[in-house]
Amino acid sequence: MRLTRTRMSDRYQLELGEARVLLCTYQVLKQKVLTEKRIKYLEKIYGVGSVARIKIYMTKLQNGELE
Repeated sequence: MRLTRTRMSDRYQLELGEARVLLCTYQVLKQKVLTEKRIKYLEKIYGVGSVARIKIYMTKLQNGELE
């Protein structure tokens, strides 16, 4: 199934939100947040490749490239 522009936008927003939550959790707890269990959950919910995209968003958020 091809993703339409709207569905791609939804995926972006959802993954970016997940990245924000994970980054804040990491900053507060100073513990690894991308555990095997979390990775499996993210791939189940958002699909293959989502973990890599979420990691990129987390890095960009941390560097101030995204708000």
